[in-house]
Amino acid sequence: MEFYNKSIHTKAQLIKSILGSIEQPFFNINGYLNKHDLIVLNYHSTPLKFIDNFEKQIDFYRAHFSIISPNDLKNFYANKLESKKPKLLITFDDGLSNNKYALQVLDKYNIKALLFVVPNFIEAAKQKEYYTTHIRSEINRLIDSQQEDFTALSWDELKVIVANGHLVGSHTMSHTLKANTTNTEILNREIITSKNMIESQLKINIENFCAPFNSLLSVGENEMKLIIKNYNYFHSTFPGSNCLNKNSYFIKRFNVECFWTIPNIIHTLGHIERLRWRKARLSFERLLKASHP
Repeated sequence: MEFYNKSIHTKAQLIKSILGSIEQPFFNINGYLNKHDLIVLNYHSTPLKFIDNFEKQIDFYRAHFSIISPNDLKNFYANKLESKKPKLLITFDDGLSNNKYALQVLDKYNIKALLFVVPNFIEAAKQKEYYTTHIRSEINRLIDSQQEDFTALSWDELKVIVANGHLVGSHTMSHTLKANTTNTEILNREIITSKNMIESQLKINIENFCAPFNSLLSVGENEMKLIIKNYNYFHSTFPGSNCLNKNSYFIKRFNVECFWTIPNIIHTLGHIERLRWRKARLSFERLLKASHP
């Protein structure tokens, strides 16, 4: 993939790629990334046309990180997971059908991922309409153009994915959860019923929950209390260190996409991007403290 393609890369991604190219020589210097840290990545759509680029990203991660399984989260938060490199976990939001191509790459290297799925999306009669209405309304047709870029992995496909060692989590029932919802029926459906449905369909225990969009807009005290009561891990939309203020109910994740350049990813994982999200992290930490003193 060329360094910059104005058809698929935004100007912001161009700037990040330039900054990442400047930062790249320092990426291996001891201290740039803490070996005790856990970097959690968050992917979305993974169209077939970008899978070669995705595999290059995986090669980069394998060179610079110790890639862990979602099952290793328990040991990480119990301070029982040591490595010589920073640890890295790969997650996917929305459970799109085209994630199967990314998972084939991960299976090639025996890497296990965590997929957050939306039951209402899976069971929608018109999945493409559901996706563009409730999950992602702005679509770049040069990135997502095939039917599988707008439809969900089926329950049967997810069963095979789980059998291959990957994990599944709840991404709410409908992908429409809003912070400070007072309607108990809606809260229970989005947080508890979604968990129960996934467990019933896949015959597994669901421990991981991820809000549908900006964590401060989709999760308030009411939501957080229910999440803490029903799950062991909450995955946020905010990037940052997971070894500082370590808390399994505030897992920081870096959003990356399969068509990004390596310099773009390097900048995204670096100090500048973390500082940019500092205020949001502090706000969420206050919310978490109020929900779970």
